Amino acid sequence: MKKLNPLFSFISLLILAGLFYFYNPAKNIIETNKRGITFNTGTKVPKKDRMDLAWLLEKEITQDPATGEVPRERLLQAWQYQQQLFAKQGSGKAAIPGVSWTERGPNNCGGRTRTVM
Repeated sequence: MKKLNPLFSFISLLILAGLFYFYNPAKNIIETNKRGITFNTGTKVPKKDRMDLAWLLEKEITQDPATGEVPRERLLQAWQYQQQLFAKQGSGKAAIPGVSWTERGPNNCGGRTRTVM
């Protein structure tokens, strides 16, 4: 009986150490993507809500494939071109050209409230 006591203690200690190793919620896993940017994947935030991945995607979309850099001067030119297109359309015109729209109300309540009335 005395020989089983140290063996039982060792096995229980080994099981507790294994549980602590595999169930450690504070693990931080750092990964590096193909572009060399590191980010933390050990967070509990769902992948669709992670801002670090959103910024990474934004950078990959706007960068020049040849140089790997974000061309700030071309972004400014694109923004100016966009503003010129908006100015051509005019700000007071309808969203769909050639359609006149007359609002018929009620204007003081929302759509779901209207269905209850």
